[in-house]
Formats: sequence, structure tokens, C-alpha cells
Amino acid sequence: MWGDEAETALYARRILKFGYPKVHDGKNTYDQHMVPGDVAVIKKYDLYSIEMWGQYYFGAIGEYFAQQTTDFYSKTAILRSSFAIMGILGIFILPILFFLIFKNSQKKLLALLLYIIIQLFSISLILHIREVRSYSLSVFLSSLSILFFYIYNLKRKINSLWYFLLLLLTLFLLGNTFPPAYLGMTVSFVTYILLKNFNSDLSEFVKNILKKETLIALSPIVLSVFLYLPIIIFFETSKAAQAAFLSMNYNLSVYKSYLLRIIVFLAKYHLLYIAIYLKIIRYFQSKGNKKQVQENQLKEYDKLSFLLTLILIVNLFTIPMTPFLFERYFVFLQPLLSMIVVVDLFGVYEFIKGNNQSDQGNNVLAIHFYIIFLLFILTQITNFDNLKGHIYELTHKYEGPMDKVIFYIKDKYPHPENISIFTPIEQTELIYYLNSKVLCDDSINCYKDPPDIFIPRNYLSSKDLWKRYDNYIKEARYSKITLDIRDYPVNNIPEFSLTLRHLYKTPFESDPNYQLYLYVKE
Repeated sequence: MWGDEAETALYARRILKFGYPKVHDGKNTYDQHMVPGDVAVIKKYDLYSIEMWGQYYFGAIGEYFAQQTTDFYSKTAILRSSFAIMGILGIFILPILFFLIFKNSQKKLLALLLYIIIQLFSISLILHIREVRSYSLSVFLSSLSILFFYIYNLKRKINSLWYFLLLLLTLFLLGNTFPPAYLGMTVSFVTYILLKNFNSDLSEFVKNILKKETLIALSPIVLSVFLYLPIIIFFETSKAAQAAFLSMNYNLSVYKSYLLRIIVFLAKYHLLYIAIYLKIIRYFQSKGNKKQVQENQLKEYDKLSFLLTLILIVNLFTIPMTPFLFERYFVFLQPLLSMIVVVDLFGVYEFIKGNNQSDQGNNVLAIHFYIIFLLFILTQITNFDNLKGHIYELTHKYEGPMDKVIFYIKDKYPHPENISIFTPIEQTELIYYLNSKVLCDDSINCYKDPPDIFIPRNYLSSKDLWKRYDNYIKEARYSKITLDIRDYPVNNIPEFSLTLRHLYKTPFESDPNYQLYLYVKE
């Protein structure tokens, strides 16, 4: 695991021990975060408040079983498997909608097959859903909320009580797992209901909103907000958000750059070009004449496509309203975009085949599919290195810099839980796997003497830290141990568009200037 994953596992372990994400455990303290200032801890309860706890409590399930083994690889596999299962379930929740709009079983299976093929090319999604983090849970819960919203508001396949309970629970869990996705979903659902009941006459519009069926549709969404507000207040989220926005000098320019980055990512690594092309075709087709039987079927396609597209667009504009932006913040949009492509593809096909059975109609279809195929190939050209890299990754063992460090320490020290280690980054892996003394504050002084090991990291070692390292060397005798691996800032990361990218191969390094090294007390 890398740092963020190990943080989830670490707090999951503390939940099993203390019942909540406690900052101090008597040996280590952990409240590391990207937000400056004293905003990550509610000191009265010694609890971590910068992140919502859904991922930690879910992680506690995997951690319980991980504690049954001492093998590090088995621990990682157990933890990652639990999150990966939720991600896979989330990916396959949305295709349930195919079985609600297609009457022909062959079309249902073909739509599902196309959707699965698209996901197999979504390497970013695959990498994210296996992480011990909230990403897979955001895919699962956002997909589930879309399903419940659709089957009630567009299909009436469940009664109002079940709709209320299921959507309320799903949104509440989503808010306590990944707030940006919660914001996007609630705004999307409310917007859809308002558009559905829109009337240029204000009094009529108000009457529509006050209708019983509209109030029922809105009720779980609105109540989820009221249930969520006390949690935000308790966690002092506004205080942390303000500090984060100030630290990033967040402004309209930053917002625009984030929005552009999301759009570029979906265009380069997913099917945004194809989705736009299909939308243009469906727009012009909607202006043409349709047979009555076909009209009813196309309406089903278009209603679903409109809802999914609305959710995608709303999230495109709400996600950049975060002080930091990583691909993991919008990974849940990838299955959504895949659904839009498949539904609109069937819409284009049905319209052309239904209105023109001649060779001309077949030629038009062939042209459209040829263009779509070219767009798909162009997308995969930019994605080719990731496809090739992922295949390599699946068939070869990967070791990151912290893997090397952890196994070196494990082999050298029979009881690593008794040693102290200092390093400026990636501390959580050392705490989780070795249970060593790594992170201290005034209440836990694990550096009363020079640490048993210190690991300088060139990426994040300031002048003050180098002075600290020099003092350690003056105070005690250390041996310098050089590892044959690059001093990469993280063990690994599922990012494509940052300078810090995912690595598919072990970053072996022979140049001493770039190798990772550590100092071990003699």
C-alpha cells in the first residue's frame, strides 16, 4: 500500500481498538493532512476530523480479517479485496438500468457486453477501485443512488416508502464517505426534479413543486441534507475548508483549471469525444420523424440518457469546487460516462434502422460506427502506455520504495515494534506494517534519543530537516544503507495526469544520486 491507503488501514485498526479514528494510540500520533493549521483534530475527543469516516469504518471490516495473518502481502490483499469488491459492484450496478429500458434480451446482453468492454479499457478506474480508500465506495454509493432515483422517478418500480428509505440511506452514507460526490448527486437529483416540473408560469411551477409526488421525490434528498449538517458542524468542516482554500490561493482561475483538467482527462483516457459525437447525432435525429413504436422506445433511451448526462454535467461543475484536485475525486464519473455512450449508441442505431431499412440507412450506420471506432482508437492511442503497463503489472511483481524499506527493516529487526524511525513522508506504511514508533507530538516523545533509523527523502527534506539529520549523525553512530530503488516520493499512486504518476514497473535505480537510502543506528 502507499501512504493514503495505509492511513485508511491505520484508522481502521484504531476503530477496532478504540471504536473511532483516534489520533493517539499511545505509541504514534497521526493527523497528517494537506491542510495547514490545527484543523484536523477535535482535541476534546482526540479524533481525526479532516476526512469523513465512512472509508475507515468500512476498512475496519477488512482490517479485522487482515489481523488474522502476519504476512504483509496477505494483509494488503485482504484489505484491497474488500474495497475492490465494492468498486466492482458499483461498476455493475449501473448496467441494471439496461434491463429496465431494453425489452429485447439480446439488446440487454449486448449493451452489458459493450459496457464491460469499455470498463476493461478504463485503466484509471481499475487502479482506483482496488485502493484501500474511498474511491471504490464513491463508485458504489453514487451508482446505487442513481439506480434508486431512476427506478422511482422514471419507472415507479418501487413504492414511495422504499424509495425514501433506500435513497436517504445511500445519500447519507455517500456524504459520510466522499462529500464531493454527495454534493454532485444531491444537486443533480434536485435539478432533475425541478426541470421535470418546470413551468414558465411561476405560480404553476410552485404548484407542481408542492404536488405530493414531487414532495415525495424531493424528501429523501432534502432530509439527507438535514441529517448531514450536524455532522459537518461537529467536524468543523467549514473551518478546515477555509484553511484549505486559503492555502491553495483558490480563486476562479483555479476553479477553471480544475474544470479543464477533468474534461481533458475524460477526453484523453475515456470516451468523452464519443459521448459528444453521439449527443450531436441524437440531437439532429430528435428533430426528424419517428415511427410511433420507435418513438416510445427512443423516449426510454433519451430519458435515461438525459438523467445520466445531467448528473455528469453537474458533477463536472461541482467537483472543481474543492481546494485540491486528484483523479480519485472524479473516478466515479467514468462508469457514468460509459453508460451514456452505450445508451446513446443504441438510440442512434434504433433511429436509423427504424426509419430507413434501405442500403442508404445501412451506409449511414456504417459511417457513424466508423467514425466512432476511429474516435475510440484515437483515445486508446493516448491510453496505450497505460494498457501495456497494466498488463505488465498484472504479470510481474511490483515493489515500491517503501516496500524495500519495510522488508529491509523486518529482516534486520526481530521486533520492529520496539524501534523508532524518522522520515518526513510515507510514515503510515511504517506504522501499519511494522508498528514502529514513527510519528510523535508533545504527548508522545519517541525521539527522546536519536531514532534507530532515519530515512531522508529528497522530495520533501527542507534545510531544517537536513540539519536534523546532521544532528542525528553527530549524536549517534549510523551506517548508511543504500537500496537499489529510486527515491520515488510515494510507494505508488493511481494518478495519470500529475507529475507524480502511477508506476507499472519497480523503479530500480543504479545512480547513487537518485537511490533511496536510510541511516541505521549501529
